[in-house]
Amino acid sequence: MTSQLLILSFAAKNLRLHWLRSLLAVIGIVIGVLAIGYMGVVENIELMKISDQWKAYDSFIISPNYEYSMKQGKDNIITEKQVMAIRRAIPDYLVIPTYTSSTFQPKMKKEFLGAMVMGIAPLDLAQVTDLESGALPRSGTEVVVGGLTALEKNIKPGSMITFVKKNTGGEDEEFPVRVVGVLQMTNRWDIFVDNSIIPYEPWLRENCDFKGYDQVLVKMSNVSEMNATMKAVSDELNRRASEISLNNFNEFRDRFLFEMEQKAATTTAIAGISLVVAGVSIFNVMVMSVMERYREIGVLRSIGTRRGSILSMFIYESLLLGFIGSGIGGVCSLVLGYLYADMIGAMNYFTAPATLMQIPYAMSFGIAISLVSGLYPALKASRLNPIEALRYE
Repeated sequence: MTSQLLILSFAAKNLRLHWLRSLLAVIGIVIGVLAIGYMGVVENIELMKISDQWKAYDSFIISPNYEYSMKQGKDNIITEKQVMAIRRAIPDYLVIPTYTSSTFQPKMKKEFLGAMVMGIAPLDLAQVTDLESGALPRSGTEVVVGGLTALEKNIKPGSMITFVKKNTGGEDEEFPVRVVGVLQMTNRWDIFVDNSIIPYEPWLRENCDFKGYDQVLVKMSNVSEMNATMKAVSDELNRRASEISLNNFNEFRDRFLFEMEQKAATTTAIAGISLVVAGVSIFNVMVMSVMERYREIGVLRSIGTRRGSILSMFIYESLLLGFIGSGIGGVCSLVLGYLYADMIGAMNYFTAPATLMQIPYAMSFGIAISLVSGLYPALKASRLNPIEALRYE
């Protein structure tokens, strides 16, 4: 143990004697570890954030086939007859038809809100989202507002909204309605209620130019049966022609997350190039160190120092460079990752074990590169012939 500490002190002394060269090698390791660690933290935060926002859904979407509608000269809608056929095909699942109306333009005071006016039965709405506050509409003078619209426009239960509609004479006709509820934000892909204003559906159907539904959401009680259920719907409605399209958003979600993971791996690999360059720098430092100390190695070997001790001394030098550079790089990547997470309000993702593990992963890579870079020069030093080393000028 004492001999190893002595060898380590020799290694540290040599690094101090050539401090500028050692500093440049350490800076290379710092940059490499910082790049890998910080990018790993950022990519993991983004991936976890998206995974949470786009959770796996217990539903799929049925929409009209645009190409079929165009060929047949029909409106791009799902008819009441088709909705009934869907319910016959899958009687055990909840079928929720929805549509949007361009007949009404909602405004608050003098500002148009830019939100969709959605038609969905109140009982169906209660199946896909929850109320943040208030209640569901029960008459034509009441509406609920999506969470995103309510947040952006400061809308609360009791607020007044006006629906503007062009009458047959081309003049604006106004329908004042009262907000009775605000929905929780869902971040759902399959039904867009966050940026919607939802009136009492029977009133909307009666007062807008209703022709059919834009889509039908099928809510599953058993997600494992989704593919079989989709096939049953397709067999029922697409027997003669492809009249409808079926979309499983879980497939889109999984594909997107896979692409994100691939992108993160590619980014980390690119960042790792800087660490490889740092490894080349350490290799160069160690080769120069061996060449400069031929006579010293010869003296040590002539007084009985073993080859293993010479090998250890140079390995310790490369490891010291690696540990110092990796330590500084790890701390820097941790601080920058913390600042990034704090800036975007994602501290819960930053403190997750999967995110924090990116730091020791980057540090271990930096240490490993340093060890590999110093291995050949160390072997070369340990195999020097003592007599030839003493003759070296």
